[in-house]
Amino acid sequence: MAFDWTGVWLATAGSLLLGVGIAYLLSQRIWLRGWPIVAALVVFLVVPTVILTGLRWRGFLTPAGVVAGLPFVALITGSRFRNLNQDYGSVARSLGASEWRIFWRLLAPQAWRWIAIATVIAWVRIVTEWAIASGL
Repeated sequence: MAFDWTGVWLATAGSLLLGVGIAYLLSQRIWLRGWPIVAALVVFLVVPTVILTGLRWRGFLTPAGVVAGLPFVALITGSRFRNLNQDYGSVARSLGASEWRIFWRLLAPQAWRWIAIATVIAWVRIVTEWAIASGL
């Protein structure tokens, strides 16, 4: 049986999109009580491979890959977003910039290395989970 890379890339993209979104929301304190979300992400870090391997059916393997990679992207990227200088965002808001524009013009360019590193780490975890679930 050949290794299916399509699901790996879809799971990586899902982890990237959801993880960066969660990291941004947590760093901007939009969710005032974000600690349950962080706790859930830490729990997802220690979800055994055996449980994800049980989701061997093709329909559930991509969401299981997203769950496997999401904590890495969200926690690593979130730590970078929290350490960025928030004054730039405050100045941009005072000048009328939207949150979307602040994210794409200020935060993402400053954090792109961390986003890339987190995505690579998530990809490695997803490939590992996928290979184990595929029986390689």
